[in-house]
Amino acid sequence: DASSPSGLSAAAHAVLDWGFVDVLISYLDVHCEQPAVVRWSTPQLLDLQEQALLILSQVAEVGWQHFLRCGAPTVLHSYIAECPDVQLRNLALTLLACLAVTDAKVAVAESG
Repeated sequence: DASSPSGLSAAAHAVLDWGFVDVLISYLDVHCEQPAVVRWSTPQLLDLQEQALLILSQVAEVGWQHFLRCGAPTVLHSYIAECPDVQLRNLALTLLACLAVTDAKVAVAESG
Protein backbone atom coordinates (compact mmCIF):
# COMPACT_ATOMS: atom_id res chain seq x y z
CA ASP A 1 0.00 0.00 0.00
CA ALA A 2 1.61 3.23 -1.11
CA SER A 3 1.32 6.10 1.32
CA SER A 4 0.51 9.64 0.33
CA PRO A 5 2.26 12.72 1.71
CA SER A 6 -0.45 12.91 4.41
CA GLY A 7 0.54 9.45 5.62
CA LEU A 8 -2.69 7.83 4.47
CA SER A 9 -2.60 4.70 2.37
CA ALA A 10 -4.46 4.59 -0.92
CA ALA A 11 -7.02 2.29 0.69
CA ALA A 12 -7.59 4.75 3.55
CA HIS A 13 -8.06 7.57 1.05
CA ALA A 14 -10.62 5.48 -0.82
CA VAL A 15 -12.58 4.77 2.35
CA LEU A 16 -12.49 8.42 3.43
CA ASP A 17 -12.78 10.31 0.15
CA TRP A 18 -15.32 8.25 -1.77
CA GLY A 19 -18.12 8.46 0.77
CA PHE A 20 -17.61 5.01 2.22
CA VAL A 21 -17.47 6.39 5.78
CA ASP A 22 -20.88 7.97 5.24
CA VAL A 23 -22.30 4.67 4.03
CA LEU A 24 -20.84 2.75 6.96
CA ILE A 25 -22.15 5.33 9.43
CA SER A 26 -25.61 5.02 7.89
CA TYR A 27 -25.64 1.34 8.90
CA LEU A 28 -25.10 2.45 12.50
CA ASP A 29 -27.70 5.22 12.44
CA VAL A 30 -30.65 3.94 14.50
CA HIS A 31 -32.89 6.48 12.77
CA CYS A 32 -31.81 5.63 9.23
CA GLU A 33 -34.63 4.98 6.80
CA GLN A 34 -32.56 4.36 3.68
CA PRO A 35 -33.85 1.32 1.79
CA ALA A 36 -30.31 -0.05 1.43
CA VAL A 37 -30.08 -0.23 5.24
CA VAL A 38 -33.58 -1.14 6.41
CA ARG A 39 -34.00 -4.01 3.95
CA TRP A 40 -31.82 -6.35 6.04
CA SER A 41 -33.13 -8.69 8.72
CA THR A 42 -32.03 -7.88 12.27
CA PRO A 43 -29.33 -10.60 12.35
CA GLN A 44 -28.02 -9.49 8.94
CA LEU A 45 -28.00 -5.84 9.99
CA LEU A 46 -26.13 -6.65 13.21
CA ASP A 47 -23.50 -8.49 11.15
CA LEU A 48 -23.20 -5.52 8.78
CA GLN A 49 -22.91 -3.19 11.76
CA GLU A 50 -20.08 -5.26 13.21
CA GLN A 51 -18.18 -5.08 9.93
CA ALA A 52 -18.83 -1.33 9.68
CA LEU A 53 -17.52 -0.75 13.20
CA LEU A 54 -14.38 -2.78 12.52
CA ILE A 55 -13.63 -0.89 9.31
CA LEU A 56 -14.38 2.50 10.85
CA SER A 57 -12.10 1.76 13.79
CA GLN A 58 -9.23 1.21 11.37
CA VAL A 59 -9.50 4.70 9.86
CA ALA A 60 -10.86 6.75 12.78
CA GLU A 61 -7.58 8.19 13.97
CA VAL A 62 -6.47 9.44 10.55
CA GLY A 63 -9.91 10.27 9.21
CA TRP A 64 -11.57 11.94 12.16
CA GLN A 65 -12.51 15.00 10.06
CA HIS A 66 -14.65 12.80 7.83
CA PHE A 67 -16.32 11.30 10.88
CA LEU A 68 -17.27 14.76 12.13
CA ARG A 69 -18.66 15.82 8.75
CA CYS A 70 -21.06 12.88 8.70
CA GLY A 71 -22.13 13.29 12.34
CA ALA A 72 -20.51 10.08 13.54
CA PRO A 73 -20.18 11.01 17.24
CA THR A 74 -23.92 11.66 17.58
CA VAL A 75 -24.79 8.54 15.58
CA LEU A 76 -22.45 6.44 17.74
CA HIS A 77 -23.92 7.76 20.99
CA SER A 78 -27.44 6.86 19.81
CA TYR A 79 -26.24 3.49 18.58
CA ILE A 80 -24.62 2.69 21.93
CA ALA A 81 -27.84 3.64 23.74
CA GLU A 82 -30.10 1.52 21.52
CA CYS A 83 -28.07 -1.42 20.19
CA PRO A 84 -29.29 -4.73 21.66
CA ASP A 85 -25.88 -6.43 21.29
CA VAL A 86 -23.28 -5.87 24.02
CA GLN A 87 -20.33 -6.78 21.77
CA LEU A 88 -21.42 -4.22 19.17
CA ARG A 89 -21.95 -1.56 21.82
CA ASN A 90 -18.41 -2.22 23.03
CA LEU A 91 -17.07 -1.90 19.47
CA ALA A 92 -18.91 1.42 19.13
CA LEU A 93 -17.46 2.59 22.44
CA THR A 94 -14.00 1.63 21.22
CA LEU A 95 -14.58 3.65 18.07
CA LEU A 96 -15.66 6.66 20.13
CA ALA A 97 -12.53 6.24 22.25
CA CYS A 98 -10.42 6.26 19.07
CA LEU A 99 -12.07 9.51 18.05
CA ALA A 100 -11.66 11.00 21.52
CA VAL A 101 -7.87 10.89 21.28
CA THR A 102 -7.89 12.97 18.10
CA ASP A 103 -8.70 16.62 17.54
CA ALA A 104 -12.33 15.46 17.40
CA LYS A 105 -12.41 15.07 21.20
CA VAL A 106 -14.49 18.21 21.76
CA ALA A 107 -17.12 17.08 19.24
CA VAL A 108 -17.17 13.60 20.81
CA ALA A 109 -17.69 15.09 24.28
CA GLU A 110 -20.41 17.48 23.08
CA SER A 111 -22.30 14.76 21.21
CA GLY A 112 -23.34 12.88 24.28
